Amino acid sequence: GGGGGVTISMLQEDVAATLWAMGHDIEVEVLEPKSRYTIDVWLPQHRLAIEVNGPFHYALGVHENDIYVESQNTSTPGSTSRNASGVYGTNTKVVRSQEPLGSTVLKQRHLHELGVRLFVVPYWEWDLDAPLPEKASYLSLLLPLGTVSSTQ
Repeated sequence: GGGGGVTISMLQEDVAATLWAMGHDIEVEVLEPKSRYTIDVWLPQHRLAIEVNGPFHYALGVHENDIYVESQNTSTPGSTSRNASGVYGTNTKVVRSQEPLGSTVLKQRHLHELGVRLFVVPYWEWDLDAPLPEKASYLSLLLPLGTVSSTQ
C-alpha cells in the first residue's frame, strides 16, 4: 500500500515488477490530470496505461452450471418457489463474473476519450505463480511495446 489510502494489490505489484524486469520504465498509481483517475501502471516511454483489475472490478454472477428458477406467484404444479423473487437451486455458487462493473467501464471509457492508450490485465488471466518468461510473454502479446527507445 501507499499513503493516502492507496492500496496496491499483489496482482498489480506483480504486473509492474514483470514490466520492470522486461526493461521498461514504469510508474505506479499515476494520477491522470484531466479525469483525476488513478492509473495502476503507466509506461511513459510508450505512453500507455495498464489497469490491473482484480475480482472486485467485476460483477457477481451465478455459476453457469446452476439453474435459476423463476418464481411463481400462483400455485403452479411443479413450481419450485413461491417467493416474490426468483430463487437459486441448493447447488448454486455465486462467483465473480467476467462482466466489469459499471464504474470500471466508465473509468475505461473516460480514459479512452481523453486519448489514453489503456490496456486491461484481468485477474483470471494473470497467474502470480507463473514463471517470469510466461508473464513477460503474456504482456508482450497484450501490449504494443515494440522495442524500448532510448531518449537520452
